[in-house]
Amino acid sequence: MNPFSRILRPPEIDKIMDISVRRGMKSAGGTPKEREIERIRRMMDASSAILMSVVRSYPNFSSIDKFYLDLLDSIVDKDKLKHSLGALSWASRTIKRIKREIISSLRQASDPKEMEKLRNMAIARMDSVLRRIEPEVNYLRNAYLELRKIPNVRTDVPSVILSGMPNTGKSSITQRISTGKPEIAPYPFTTKGLLLGHMDIGNFRVAQVIDTPGLLDRPLSRRNKLELQAITALRDLPGIILFVFDPTETCGYPIREQINVLRDVSETFSGKKLIVVMNKMDLWGNFQDKVKEALALLDKYEHMKVSALTGDGMDNLIERVKSLLS
Repeated sequence: MNPFSRILRPPEIDKIMDISVRRGMKSAGGTPKEREIERIRRMMDASSAILMSVVRSYPNFSSIDKFYLDLLDSIVDKDKLKHSLGALSWASRTIKRIKREIISSLRQASDPKEMEKLRNMAIARMDSVLRRIEPEVNYLRNAYLELRKIPNVRTDVPSVILSGMPNTGKSSITQRISTGKPEIAPYPFTTKGLLLGHMDIGNFRVAQVIDTPGLLDRPLSRRNKLELQAITALRDLPGIILFVFDPTETCGYPIREQINVLRDVSETFSGKKLIVVMNKMDLWGNFQDKVKEALALLDKYEHMKVSALTGDGMDNLIERVKSLLS
């Protein structure tokens, strides 16, 4: 599941200052000196706690699954993210040190004006520390918005990843082989998101069914580096690839262009079993020459014939998928 689903977004620096000073100014009992010491403690503990709550909300990077690490790299600069979290930790430690120094000075003070001066000094020094990490805080604020969009893709079960050009029937096949209604999950570089479903593969085991609109549907040569990173993250998932092919060309893409994308996907996911799913059997009678051409070009790939519309061939496809994943 998304390891960043519980991360916290740091408040803006002005907000941290406001929260901390307000907390410090709450009434406290005791002598004037004791009140000042308690104010400093509350104020600086508050700012330190806000910073560390953000740091602790992030998972240990060494324990994150490779799929999510690759996906992370496509969304944000991982090194900059780590640096920013380190900056917050540094600021928290520094504020605690300043707190100890100011409280030590307060214990020696006797003049109310001197105590007030020390309190103002504490506020100024805390503000100075926080201003130094403002770029890192802003980076984490923006990163939060992106990292929360990472889908809850399971990495502990096999996946059936559907690819193929638009309008070939990927979504229909996803719905046909899934148990229950697939859900849409956001994913980098696709406005449609992933379509996530599940299928029973026997022995009380399930597989994850993933439709990838906007990702594995055009030549990879047209992709930029970050898009490729998001695509290859899918390579880290255990499972198989179903490449949905439309030999009738009613999808709007010629057979040769579909073959080119198939080759790209086959090379990118070379470590995975790939099955070409020849869809739209219900229309083949009107496109016999094109179907023959497609069959000849697909000769070296394992392929199965189905109609997502009528359901013909779907049982055989499901059984083949189960046999590969069981």
